[in-house]
Amino acid sequence: MPDPTQVRLFPDPDALAQGVTWKEADILQAHEALLGRSVAESITLLGPAGKVRCDGVGPELLQLLETRPVRVAATMAGICGDSGMFSSRYFLSLIGPERDKLMESEQGYRSCLASRLLLRAVSGPTISPRDLFMSMNSGFDNRTLLPPFFPGLRNSDGLFSVTLRSCCPESLIGHLPLAGEHRPPEVRRFEEGECRTFSLRLADLLILLVRSFPRCPVPSQLEVQLPALGRYLVGLAYAEPGDFEALVRRLWAAEMSVYTLHLERLLAHYQDEPSYWAEDVEGLLEAIARRVAQPPGLHIADLAGQEEGTADRPLVQVMVRRFGELLLCWPVLAETARRLRAAGVSIIARI
Repeated sequence: MPDPTQVRLFPDPDALAQGVTWKEADILQAHEALLGRSVAESITLLGPAGKVRCDGVGPELLQLLETRPVRVAATMAGICGDSGMFSSRYFLSLIGPERDKLMESEQGYRSCLASRLLLRAVSGPTISPRDLFMSMNSGFDNRTLLPPFFPGLRNSDGLFSVTLRSCCPESLIGHLPLAGEHRPPEVRRFEEGECRTFSLRLADLLILLVRSFPRCPVPSQLEVQLPALGRYLVGLAYAEPGDFEALVRRLWAAEMSVYTLHLERLLAHYQDEPSYWAEDVEGLLEAIARRVAQPPGLHIADLAGQEEGTADRPLVQVMVRRFGELLLCWPVLAETARRLRAAGVSIIARI
């Protein structure tokens, strides 16, 4: 299924201010309109007759709808302002009107990639089987168990969504046709040429490992699947460092093969035009090829300069083991917290 969001980039704050219209909205009501509901309920409540679109509904989602009680487990609003993104690479893959607007001129293209300013949202209430999730403005159906967020570094929300969808495929993401403002206190910009670079972060590595976890072929519960995933990750973390690295390299190379094929198809489709975009795509392809061909050793960008880990395991394996252990005990922690709350016991420390 394609990305359900639509993206419009802006070269500077003035262009953003002139290009969007702000209005008051009941954001809690907007989240509650989708959150926790089944697809059928959502269509009944939000989809006027003849107005429901089924873009990208593939066999996997159709099978889920036929066999399992599918629900919206988490919701997210769109973003207006700083993208909050780690890289501008995503924008090289835009297609359709979004791409046409970005490619109007080289100066506009460069300015938009560097500025980080955008409007990214869906055009109407959307339920998606994709694991796209940004937690700047989000809602969660905590009536049932949900996965924990990784307690540190970037893209913990992306890891949350991948974990949710891997362990509970019938839990979907709801997208609201609203965008909340994201205005950091400092001015952020992407460096020139940033879109041609590539690095592997800890969350990226964890997502690779979670996606390699064999999905349960029958309906199950997160109370069962989260510990199963935890045991799987702990087992991988205790592998010999050379074996662990070989696995990560194999999984990452497979993912990059799919990604590079996508980029090459875009180059062919647009006949390497405009040239400034094609140069960036080709530069990114070269960076990926160099990264794949690097000598042994896992280079995790956001762990660089950190402690070394343990005597027999590098830090990256220690972090994978700790996340696995968190998943192992998460159902018990969540249930204990509910019982304590029901008994009137606070688990918030007072300073």
